[in-house]
Amino acid sequence: MSMRRLPLLNLERHVMRCRRREEPAALMLARVPARGRATCHRLACCYRLTDSVAVARVGRHCELVALFDDDDGLHGEILERRLRAAAGAEPAVAWARFPDDGVTLDALLLVARMRLRGAVQQTSPLARPAALAAASGPTTGDGK
Repeated sequence: MSMRRLPLLNLERHVMRCRRREEPAALMLARVPARGRATCHRLACCYRLTDSVAVARVGRHCELVALFDDDDGLHGEILERRLRAAAGAEPAVAWARFPDDGVTLDALLLVARMRLRGAVQQTSPLARPAALAAASGPTTGDGK
């Protein structure tokens, strides 16, 4: 196993557990300006032990990938507020839902990265799940 892939192992296990139990989950992808060496560590420590979180330094940013169980109603705004408090800056955030957006970690990350790219291009500082659903538009060709 690649050392680069190692931090994602807990996230992959979390997705497998959700798939086996047929439980929904939400993946949050965030890009946060790295203001210092401790930024990534602060981001990794601001969530519960039951959440699966991986943080990596990517250029001048920290990238956080977190997976949350969504069996009792996830409060994305609260999680984003916690992230902003730990980062001390306004992060760019995108969400993907298991199983609606994909059933593997790679598929969920791809959807979240596409949404994050769209949110950044629209100069929106924060992409909320409800806004993302509205922005995605209809899924059929007839507009329904």
